[in-house]
Amino acid sequence: KEKEKKEKIDSYYIRFTSNPKYIDDLYHRYSEFDVHINRDEFLINSIDNSLLESIKKQCFNSLNVKFQNKDIDIIFNFNPLDIRTLDSLDYPSNFEKKVPYPINELSRLLHVESDSIPKVFMDILIYSRTDLQSGEEKIFYAYWSRIRKDGNLSSRKAQYFNNDKEGHNALIDGLKGHLEYNIDVMSFSANPFHNWIGEVKEILPNDMFKIKLYSPGNIKSNLELNGEKRIRYTIESIKEHVADIQSGINYIVKNQLTLSDSIYDNIITLEEHLEYYTNLLDSLTINEIHKPGTNWNHVLDYTMEVISVMDTVAICRLIEKKKPWSTVKVGHKLVISN
Repeated sequence: KEKEKKEKIDSYYIRFTSNPKYIDDLYHRYSEFDVHINRDEFLINSIDNSLLESIKKQCFNSLNVKFQNKDIDIIFNFNPLDIRTLDSLDYPSNFEKKVPYPINELSRLLHVESDSIPKVFMDILIYSRTDLQSGEEKIFYAYWSRIRKDGNLSSRKAQYFNNDKEGHNALIDGLKGHLEYNIDVMSFSANPFHNWIGEVKEILPNDMFKIKLYSPGNIKSNLELNGEKRIRYTIESIKEHVADIQSGINYIVKNQLTLSDSIYDNIITLEEHLEYYTNLLDSLTINEIHKPGTNWNHVLDYTMEVISVMDTVAICRLIEKKKPWSTVKVGHKLVISN
């Protein structure tokens, strides 16, 4: 039987907002993935509407240039009615219950039947954050996307920039790149959430590895591949990640006299991550939280070179470890190195 052809994801509604109603949610709900927004330490404010509109227009222009003649339909919330209607929606992420795709709202706003609304809905929340102790101001954006058919919700940690003209330009450039990349991946890749070409299937002697390729013919010999792993919101997955972090700390402590300063300094970040993920693991265990489908990618610090390819199997050799405690494991995902 011929495999069913994947439906192309070719229409996007991108909503920008700095609505004050979401500020409480940013403190309480976004902090689960971002420990840098704490009400006792930071003050969150909406940005000026003129700045929000400028950011929106520049991103709109950039995306339409990027995807012109590629049969991709991109809509932004420029219409005042669109803005008012969508700003009445609940905060995009709620770990207690599923946040629905705004089917009825988009159907009314776009004057189309519900089965003709855009296939992807993106939320871009932009705010300023002031350090209450130092007075330092940052501007940041938080991002969520939902594919209507799959019901998936993806997000990323807030990206921070100086709250000045140079910082605003950097935010716009970063946001353009992020949106372009994600639309490109969702529209044209085999999987809408990543660009993995395969995964580690077997560990061989002498730093060699057998790779299972997801599609035949998608890589060639001599290509370099980078490793990633998928962390899922489960006790088992978080516990494994905590063990990996602890391995890095143990390596640094054991070899501290022979390590360069740049390598040794990683212990600070590792200890911060260990505390964060240990607390997250405790919360999962004590509160019995279950979030099916909630996961995120973690970039690993090693590179492989493709030695040979046959159909959907590749043989690769480890050529670099940026962190000496990095370990290749079965199930790690692989992307083509930039």
